[in-house]
This record gives sequence, C-alpha cells and structure tokens, in this order.
Amino acid sequence: LPREMGMKVQQILATLKFEIIKSDAIAQTVNRYYDFIFDELIESDQTDFRKLMQKYGLLNKPIADSYCVLIVAHSPQNFQDNLYDQVLAALGTVSFFMFERKNQFILFLPQQIVDTKRNIFSVLEMMFRNFFKEQYQGIGVSDIMTTEQVRHGYFDAAKALKVSQLSVDRKST
Repeated sequence: LPREMGMKVQQILATLKFEIIKSDAIAQTVNRYYDFIFDELIESDQTDFRKLMQKYGLLNKPIADSYCVLIVAHSPQNFQDNLYDQVLAALGTVSFFMFERKNQFILFLPQQIVDTKRNIFSVLEMMFRNFFKEQYQGIGVSDIMTTEQVRHGYFDAAKALKVSQLSVDRKST
C-alpha cells in the first residue's frame, strides 16, 4: 500500500481498538490494546511515545515525562489470568503501560513510581516469578528515559534481559 493508505489503515485500526477499550468488561486491560503503538515505536523513526499516543488519539491516561522500561521474559504460553490486576495492585496506580508479546511483557513505568517506591523492582520480580513459575525467564530494566528516548530504553532493557537470562538465578538486571 502507498504510505498514505497505510497510515489511514492504521488510523482505522486505532479507532476500532479505541472503541473496543470503551467496553467496561475489558477496561482494566486497556494497555493490551496499545500493542500496535509499541510496534510502531520500536519499528519506526517516530520514537516519541507521547507523540504516538497523540497521533492515534489514545490519551486515556496521562503520559509521564519519563519512563523506566521493564521487560519480563517467559516461555511462550497463553496467559489469560489476571497479570494486569497483579501489576496494578503492586504499583498502586494505573499510570503505567503494559504491552504483551509472545514471550515477553513490556512495562513502561513512570519515573514517579520508580522514585517513590524504593523496592518496586524486587516486588515486581517476586510477583512475576510467582505468576510465571517455571515459565519465568528473567527481567531486564532500563534507566529512566524521556518519552522521546523510550525506544532506546526498550533496547537497553532488552540487553539487560539477556544478562538476566544468562545469570544462574535469572535475577532482574
């Protein structure tokens, strides 16, 4: 498709997904419907998370100025359980974004959460270990990145994840 048509198709998909997230039944898992934005963030030149959210008109949540990227790896398996609810309870806020992949969950944690909850990474690591059990494969964490740098934060977290996966106890890195 020509670029303009491709963009229109993406906008239509975004609108459809936005209509889906208005449903009360799936309002809690709204983050999973942002997965296509994560794909564009990683695969395109448009690397500003805030601008991508604005582009698709999906600003249901406040966008923080900076995020820490956390990647949790697991063996491929369908998880239809309440992982989002557990992350929500651990963080005590809905001001995060969670993206689901075949063998990963990616979280964008606002700097405010990281700064105010000193042991948040150990709490999340324990929660993910308990949730995934033998499917748990490790956690990679980036430094704090601005919305313009979140893409780089993802790649930094992916490198840290590789180190975590090579460690004996797969401790978060």
